[in-house]
Amino acid sequence: PALIPLLLSLDSETQEHAVTTLLNLSIHDANKKAIVEEGAVQPIVEVLRNGGMPARENAAAALFSLSAIEDNKVVIGASGAIPALVALLREGNRRGKTDAASALFNLCICQGNRGRCVRAG
Repeated sequence: PALIPLLLSLDSETQEHAVTTLLNLSIHDANKKAIVEEGAVQPIVEVLRNGGMPARENAAAALFSLSAIEDNKVVIGASGAIPALVALLREGNRRGKTDAASALFNLCICQGNRGRCVRAG
C-alpha cells in the first residue's frame, strides 16, 4: 500500500521507481492478487497514460504480469488500461510496444475485454 501513492507523484523519477518496484513484486504469483486488491491498478494505468516513457513501459509490463491471474484480467480491463496500452503500442519504443502487446494479448483471453480492445483500435 505504501507504494501506491508514489505512483501518483509529480516527480517522474519517483513514479518510475514505484511502478518498477510493483513490476518486480508482481513477478511472484502470490503478490499479483494482493497488488490488485490493494487498489494499484488505477494508479498504474495513470502512469501508463501520463508518465515518462520508461515509467509507461514498466507500467505496461506490470499490467502484463498482473494479468496472468484470471480475476485480474477483469479488473484491469475495466480500469481503462486497454486504450492506454493501445496508445503505447502506437507511440512507444520497441520495449514499450512489446510490453503493451503482451498485456493486450493476456487481457484478450478474457471474453469481456475483447470488445474493449476492438473499440480501442
